[in-house]
Amino acid sequence: MILTTHSLIGVALTHKSIQYSIIFLIALGSHYLFDMIPHWHYRTPSIKEAVNAPFGKRTLRVSSAPYDEIMRIILDLTVGLGLSLYFFSGSPMVIVVGVAGAVLPDLLVGFGRFYPIRVLVLHDRFHKWIHARHMLDDWPLIGITSQIIIAAILAGGVVANLHY
Repeated sequence: MILTTHSLIGVALTHKSIQYSIIFLIALGSHYLFDMIPHWHYRTPSIKEAVNAPFGKRTLRVSSAPYDEIMRIILDLTVGLGLSLYFFSGSPMVIVVGVAGAVLPDLLVGFGRFYPIRVLVLHDRFHKWIHARHMLDDWPLIGITSQIIIAAILAGGVVANLHY
C-alpha cells in the first residue's frame, strides 16, 4: 500500500486515543494487517532494485539517488499526514504518532537493506512473510481504487461517528 493509505488507516483507528504508545502500536499493527490485502504500489524502480538487492549490497548511493522517486515518497508521506490532519479530530501530535506508526514498517525495510543490523533483517523477513503474495502493481486502476475504498470505509466510518 502507499504511505497515504497506511497513514489514513492508522489514524482512523487511533485518532481518539490519548496514550501515545497505544496509538503507535495500533497504527504499526494496522500496517501489517492491511499489507496482507493485495494492493498497488507506485513505481520506484531504483529504490526497489536497492531494496531487493542482497543485504549489505548498497546499489543506491547518495550521488546517484533517484530524486524523483524520493520526492514521490516524500509527497506520499506528506499527503497522508495532511489528509489525516484534515479529516480526523484529535491533537496534531496524536495524528503524527499514528502516521509514524503506520508508515514505519515500510521505512524500516529500506533502512534494513542499507544498514543490515539483525533487528532490521528480522523485520524485513517478517514484513515479506506477512505481505500479500499477489500485488496489483500491474493493475493500477484496480489497485488505486481498492486503496481509496479501504481508506474511505475506515475514514468515512470515523467521520460519520463524529456527527453523532
